[in-house]
Amino acid sequence: MLSALESLEWILCSIPLYWELKLAFIVWLVMPKRDSKGGADGKGRAAAYPQGAMLLYENYVRKLIKMHEPRIDQNLDLVYSTTSAKLSELRTRFGGVEEQEPLVDGGAGAGTV
Repeated sequence: MLSALESLEWILCSIPLYWELKLAFIVWLVMPKRDSKGGADGKGRAAAYPQGAMLLYENYVRKLIKMHEPRIDQNLDLVYSTTSAKLSELRTRFGGVEEQEPLVDGGAGAGTV
């Protein structure tokens, strides 16, 4: 989200208090969640996750990723197969390089969001 704003920054900087609002937004993103007892765990310690970033992820990003998950997985599979084919082609062209086990499972989509 901030990257999109960065590309428009030359326009946005003319808005009064833009830099202050941007700083407040970034602080909100990384600010740890606290409860009424002074800390997320009741012992005065900060939470292990930032409240703003988690809120945005849970309410927007995760839903968007879930909605497009099949297409994302399809594209990751395509990238994996294309890369594997090109690496195999380079191994045969230059020879002498032994084929190794892949570092990851063959398919994308093995994980969940």
